[in-house]
Amino acid sequence: MNNNNLVVLFLMTFLEDDQRLITFVENYKKFNPGVDHKLVICLKKITSEKILDFKKILAGLDHELFIDEYEKNDFDFGSYRRVAKKYLNSVIFFMNSHSYPIKDFWLKNMYNHFDDKTIIGTTGSYESLLTNFRLWKFFKNWNLYKFFKHYFFLKKNFHKKPNPHFRSANFMMKAVDLIEFTENKTYEKKSDTWISESGKKGMTNFFKKKNYKILVVNSDGYAFEENDWKNSSTYNFNNQEKLLVMDKHTKRYFSLSKFEESKTQKKIW
Repeated sequence: MNNNNLVVLFLMTFLEDDQRLITFVENYKKFNPGVDHKLVICLKKITSEKILDFKKILAGLDHELFIDEYEKNDFDFGSYRRVAKKYLNSVIFFMNSHSYPIKDFWLKNMYNHFDDKTIIGTTGSYESLLTNFRLWKFFKNWNLYKFFKHYFFLKKNFHKKPNPHFRSANFMMKAVDLIEFTENKTYEKKSDTWISESGKKGMTNFFKKKNYKILVVNSDGYAFEENDWKNSSTYNFNNQEKLLVMDKHTKRYFSLSKFEESKTQKKIW
């Protein structure tokens, strides 16, 4: 596949401090992506003063800047949609503000498996928000109204475990596919993004119905289908030693005790 239209998008939001961008830039320079691409840095709801600070961090880095000035906070998916519309004919590797590469050939390994009707994730999960729901958290504050409201929201929108989905911390797909999925959706609450990531009407189920290949690719360059995602050793299993791109939850796993690791693995897989 021709890589002239391959875009790496890093999203930096107003909610994060400078270190997120610094860490991304340091790791982007350190680890060889292995394939030509266009780097786009999206700044979401960032003040003019802060943009100047970020431009200093980005000095000397070959990139294009996308200033997202949309007034409401419509979370990552809202920005992804606007960037996708600008780079309409591209394949985009979407990265949130907690993500950064940690292995050489991180981009090439994924792109080697990309084709029409394909989505590539660096991690996948079988986790279910519905299965993980715990009543005691609400009884602690004796708030039964919140309990029933949240429970029925989860029951309506999420499958029980196993609930396979590729994780939206970072993933590769065509811009037109991202637009098609998000076009008629609004992102007003964080729960709207949960549905898009792992809900019954989320990205994974949406594209599975359209017979897309949904793969997780690891640092050995191997692609894993849904029934084998766990054995990619990329997300909350073994030592995540085959992980290509770090994010908030993969980083947390490295700090867990053996007991906590075991509990997390059961929750995810």
